Amino acid sequence: MESELGLIEQSINSRYSLWVLEALNELPESFTVTDPCISGQPIVFASKGFLKMMGYSKSEVIGKNGRIFQGPGTCRRSVMEIREAIREERCVQINLVNYRRDGTPFWILFHMCPVFSKEDGRVIHFVGVQVPILRKPRRRNGVGLVYEEESRVIESVYGSCRREVCSDAMVDLGRALSLECALDDDADNRGVEIEDTCEASELEKRRAMSAMNNILSVLTHYSELTGRLVCGKRCSLTGVGLFSSSLNISLGRIKQSFVLTDPHLPDMPIVYASEAFFKLTGYARHEVLGRNCRFLSGEDTDSSAIYRVKESIQNEKACTVRILNYRKDKSSFWNLLHISPIRNATGKIAYFVVVQMEEARKNQDGHGLSPEMRHLSAVGAVRVAVRSLSMGADQVSQLAIHPWLNYPPFPSFSSPLFSSSPPPPPWRVGATSKEHRSLGNAHAGSQQQQSRHLRPYQHRPHQPHTAPPTLSPTTSPPTPPPPHPPLRHVVLLRFRGPTGTLVLTGGFGGSGNRRVRTFPPCEDDKCDWTELQQESLKEKRWYATSQILPDGRVVVVGGRDVFSYEFFPKKDDVSYQFKFLVETFDKKEENNLYPFLHVLPDGSLFVFANNRSVLLDYDNNRIIKEFPVMPGGVGRSYPLTGSSVLLPLKLNGSGLPDAEVLVCGGAEPGAFTLVNKKDPKEKVYKGASATCGRIRVTDPDPKWAMENMPMPRVMPDMLLLRTGDVIIINGAKNGTAGWENAVNPVLNPVLYKTYENKPEARFSVLNASTIPRMYHSSAVLLPDGRMGATLTREDSSKFSVTLVTPSFTTHSVAMNQRMVVLEIVRFKN
Repeated sequence: MESELGLIEQSINSRYSLWVLEALNELPESFTVTDPCISGQPIVFASKGFLKMMGYSKSEVIGKNGRIFQGPGTCRRSVMEIREAIREERCVQINLVNYRRDGTPFWILFHMCPVFSKEDGRVIHFVGVQVPILRKPRRRNGVGLVYEEESRVIESVYGSCRREVCSDAMVDLGRALSLECALDDDADNRGVEIEDTCEASELEKRRAMSAMNNILSVLTHYSELTGRLVCGKRCSLTGVGLFSSSLNISLGRIKQSFVLTDPHLPDMPIVYASEAFFKLTGYARHEVLGRNCRFLSGEDTDSSAIYRVKESIQNEKACTVRILNYRKDKSSFWNLLHISPIRNATGKIAYFVVVQMEEARKNQDGHGLSPEMRHLSAVGAVRVAVRSLSMGADQVSQLAIHPWLNYPPFPSFSSPLFSSSPPPPPWRVGATSKEHRSLGNAHAGSQQQQSRHLRPYQHRPHQPHTAPPTLSPTTSPPTPPPPHPPLRHVVLLRFRGPTGTLVLTGGFGGSGNRRVRTFPPCEDDKCDWTELQQESLKEKRWYATSQILPDGRVVVVGGRDVFSYEFFPKKDDVSYQFKFLVETFDKKEENNLYPFLHVLPDGSLFVFANNRSVLLDYDNNRIIKEFPVMPGGVGRSYPLTGSSVLLPLKLNGSGLPDAEVLVCGGAEPGAFTLVNKKDPKEKVYKGASATCGRIRVTDPDPKWAMENMPMPRVMPDMLLLRTGDVIIINGAKNGTAGWENAVNPVLNPVLYKTYENKPEARFSVLNASTIPRMYHSSAVLLPDGRMGATLTREDSSKFSVTLVTPSFTTHSVAMNQRMVVLEIVRFKN
């Protein structure tokens, strides 16, 4: 805490003269200054006018994030627009509901602008001006009363704007009214959920602009006295050397000691250093940025270790060395140093990350992890931050493999059981810390440290899957290929001939939440993402689920504040309203994001959200059947996240097979509200659910059969293994999905034996991992053989042949996962 306060003090003092605080305090406007270079982007200055308006003392505000002024009535979309402006390092002006210290809500015009360093064009601060809106907004149905009285605002019956349809909402009036009617029936004291945005007047907008100009003028003047000039516009266009403030914020969440260096600039200077690095070395930020890492070396530093580091940089490879380094006070320490290249979304090296670990403290604060694993975890986190930024979105909503793009021939069936993907080879499980997608005949897809960046491995000749192989009781499966190379970074690995194209839809921020992007396979290093210009989603979708349909289309369902579904590719620009998503929406927590989707043998779509499920005829936009509510009073959808699988479909030659769905884990309603607190001391981590529900959805009168896992689990991943069993892996025992919203990781995977007749004998606890994998962790199946079918010998005379479609896995949703067990007609010697 002391080191953080020191950074906050340095944030102002290192850039401006000592008189700047006095000058800023003399300004009458209400404003704050935040520093994106410090973890959490804390407030480093708050004006007297701001403190008076909000009712806080200085000590209660400095060091805190602006989120402390938000509440249940703050529009999430408005907050997203502010975050997007921070990411894009631009000004934004928006109407917002804030809360005073006594809990009183009121409307403000929030005007924020970046402050740039004149030396290198970096964003060093953001200034946020708050102007109270002293007007009465339009009312809907006589609610949301705000009166102007003698130049002050009195608020009455303020409903939550957190779920509101803002003035720029991307929904039509019919959907807004249907949502309003659905929520009006809830007897909740929080007030009306749909509320018009309060618009600022032109006078108030001019006041905000004038205030911003005054503040920037003061900051510019007092930076001139120190020689470290700032300006309100980007004054330096150094190109490659520019370092995004959004990336600063993402990297600030990483608690380990590391620096980022830019190989595209002369002498490869440090462009980012973590707070832990400053604490370890004793240097201040302005003493580190722009220097080469060798300033930590001294007279006793081994030159051979330095040579190994230089060699790894030249070869664009990672390496670990034990090297003697020196702190600012000249004291020495043995540094277990790890350096690794960091590639952007195009596969090119953007930075090198250098992770430091003091040898004398290598076993402290490591949560039982080895130094090597701690090095790799830091590198992985940096990779995710860099790639997320370079892809232009904070988080990708969903991925899918399109069968109509370059799939190889595969067995055809009279029903749509498996028509949405080709038969892949046998699979094994891999787990890591971000979203995954296995790509047809590829090894794996991931968005973090355990897979390779966007380029395929060595091409192998394609073996067409024209029919299942002829098997004999004496025939052995083909010899698998040699083990594949270590997986490194993201998304696309080895192919055997033409395969599917990766399709990416929606996301968060700007225009990216409607975009459609594709990544086709290739045999060289020229693979790249293509953002389609003629194809886009009708709605802005974030936290939606996608599912490949039998005809090759992808249906995209739901998303944050979106109660509809649509198709890609589409015949017309239509989004279909889905009342079921309105009905499963919990006002306080949502609890219906990332709905579980499964295509049934007859082509209809099983949709599960919260604790309810329906059968959807998506072409005619009608619900065919509504299933019983899953017992237990547990939410299973994000953020009370459970997981789901469609159990193996067994062909028997007598019509369509039965279909069963298994749903496990989750948390009780209200758990997210208890844990999603700004103050860690106020967080309450409720226990997760240990229950599973299994339902045969093709029965005339389907019922849930409830079972109990050996331990509770929220945020589990559930994968079908080639045996037809289910592995339940990752997750936590307490809390919900969300950053820092869960504790007590579940380290033991559990095997669910699908075909075991006795429910009490279906679960087996497997050996524990040593690595916690909770929020944003995922698991996926990896192929390690050439066969398009999996041969399993059940006894001396029985065999089974299965076809498996691997999933794209994110937030415990294994999209498009599917297994078909083929009927064995005869054996041929």
